[in-house]
Amino acid sequence: MRIKLLVLPLILAFGAYGQEGLRGLVKLDFQVPQPTSNKAFKESFTGIMDLSGSLCLSIRGFNFGGFYRYKQFQVQANKIANITTVQMVHGTGLRLGYDHWISDKSIFSSSINIGYNWISYNRVSCQGQAPAPFKETGISLEPNANIYFLIDDGFGIGLMASYHVLTYAFDPAPICLDQFHTYNDSDKQGLTQGFSFGFCVYYDLAREASSDY
Repeated sequence: MRIKLLVLPLILAFGAYGQEGLRGLVKLDFQVPQPTSNKAFKESFTGIMDLSGSLCLSIRGFNFGGFYRYKQFQVQANKIANITTVQMVHGTGLRLGYDHWISDKSIFSSSINIGYNWISYNRVSCQGQAPAPFKETGISLEPNANIYFLIDDGFGIGLMASYHVLTYAFDPAPICLDQFHTYNDSDKQGLTQGFSFGFCVYYDLAREASSDY
């Protein structure tokens, strides 16, 4: 009886079982990013992790909601020796997407994230001086493509790929990387961009609530 009372508000809020009703969706992804631009960023950093979670409302396949994303990049020895500077990007914003049911057990999903991002660094090394605090911000556009395979009612796992464009042109000088590596002026031109690939999770709140009720 307690379980029924707890899940009843979810059923009322997100709709009953079925692809047509209003539903709540939780989507998570775990990816590895690869820098593609600008050249200075690509030559300096290697992608470590790209993690994201979103909570969306969905009706007739269309879904919208909010997301949070964290990306981390690090200078590796094969890029610049003896430097381990880390770039961290925290982003949040709006997610818009569409889920297409290929079958009862598989979903193809496409979406775009539009967000505001905070960029910061740690492990900064500078010759003959203390590192100066440095933080930047930027707007991001990130198209995503996912395919989910449902392994239980309302729960699936799958694969995804995404590409992000960030309105922040990476410059190695403020974090002293130009003291350890030579960059041309043309290397610093262009917005920061990257490709990510990894795993994703799909969780349908309405389906789970309907099954338990």
